[in-house]
Amino acid sequence: MKTVFNELKKMMDAASVLNTELAKFTNKYGMNKQAIDELFELSSQQSSLIRQAAASDSSSENAEEKSSNEETESQVTSQNTISDAPVFEHQDA
Repeated sequence: MKTVFNELKKMMDAASVLNTELAKFTNKYGMNKQAIDELFELSSQQSSLIRQAAASDSSSENAEEKSSNEETESQVTSQNTISDAPVFEHQDA
């Protein structure tokens, strides 16, 4: 079962790379997605799988980024709380 999931992960990664490269091609040559699909002779099923994989990949990246941002914000908040407290107060007598 682990092998199956590893292979699926590889396929999803490959689809994500394909989607990224197709997006670059779209931007470079100013073509719409349908024209690119026709140019590379992608079936509607293939193109939808590529775009779905990229969407799921980006949503998992967004979740990881959000989690990372929340950790960073909590670290900054705790550091600010500590740094706001005066460490030494010097009083001239």
